[in-house]
Amino acid sequence: MLISRLLFIICIFISLSSWAKEKVQIGVILDPNGRFFNIQKPIYNGIKLYFTDKQDKKDKKDFEIKLIEAPDTLEGQKQASENVIKNDIRFILGHNFSSSSKMFLESLPKNYEMTYVTPSATSLELLGLNNGVFIIWPNNESQVKALIAFLTAKNLLHGKIVFLTNQSETFATEMAKYFKDFVKNNKAISIEEVSFIKDTPDLEKAVKAALSKNPDIILATSYSYELITIYQMALKLLKDQQQKPVFLAGDNVGRESIFFSKLGTEKPLMYGNFFFTEGWSASIQTKDNLKFISDFKQAYKEDPSAKAAAGYDAAKLLASAIRKSKTKSPQEVNRILGKISENLTTGRAKMSKNRTLSRPVPV
Repeated sequence: MLISRLLFIICIFISLSSWAKEKVQIGVILDPNGRFFNIQKPIYNGIKLYFTDKQDKKDKKDFEIKLIEAPDTLEGQKQASENVIKNDIRFILGHNFSSSSKMFLESLPKNYEMTYVTPSATSLELLGLNNGVFIIWPNNESQVKALIAFLTAKNLLHGKIVFLTNQSETFATEMAKYFKDFVKNNKAISIEEVSFIKDTPDLEKAVKAALSKNPDIILATSYSYELITIYQMALKLLKDQQQKPVFLAGDNVGRESIFFSKLGTEKPLMYGNFFFTEGWSASIQTKDNLKFISDFKQAYKEDPSAKAAAGYDAAKLLASAIRKSKTKSPQEVNRILGKISENLTTGRAKMSKNRTLSRPVPV
């Protein structure tokens, strides 16, 4: 009888130990070895860095990272969603592109309970596809505040502003709206608008129309690749013009090196009054950013990028919410994430009510 009780107690102890050591599984849905490896690999490296950081081991041993390689195709995203369901993965870090995120989310059952934190997808449409979606790339309000603070500091916030807006994207029209709201009481400013639809021949016509208004400032809001096209067009049209407007770009054009490499032969035509918001900068002197840069260089023998920082920050936010959760359920983690405030690489960040992140933005 005594032996039976001892065996029973031992079995309970083993079960409890096993339960206590059970790791929280986090799926990472990227294609770091695919055709966009130069963008997605840094995100993956940033995520891995956070979970393998030897200087900050708090609870990280309790997470298991599972890479689900997902090519940027409908078939690839469907396969990824099937793997998520098959492995019952409820916590997800994933996707660089909004298009990939959308295909993946639409491939999941509508009632699939999860927490999905995307490092750099920005489309607000994603938020309506699942209540567990969180966008951590700086939200539009953060970007506009940064641009206005920059212009104010440079004594440039005056004269005629022309909004060159991608009318087919919600985030672009929302950014223009935020800007107008912030400067509506500034009597030194007049505002005009020129709209265009993504990927149409009207884009060049819109750029010409914006420049014909002789603006002091042009604020262009669209996707990164389209902003580069807009800027190339503007450079050619402004080539012989001595007085050039201040050119602002929203939606994070990307690191200067990436931007210039895409400009190619247009680089010599670059002029000084071009500024854009960025998701991250190596010049930010926060304790967290300096540590991130140092650790990244040590781990990968290269300088980090904005995408790497986005992966690192996304991992930190998700892990922090899971650690604060008692039940480790997606519902509770989502509730915590919805109110979370955390020190990230660019400074203190706080989740907004619409599940986008308000955070410091460099220009």
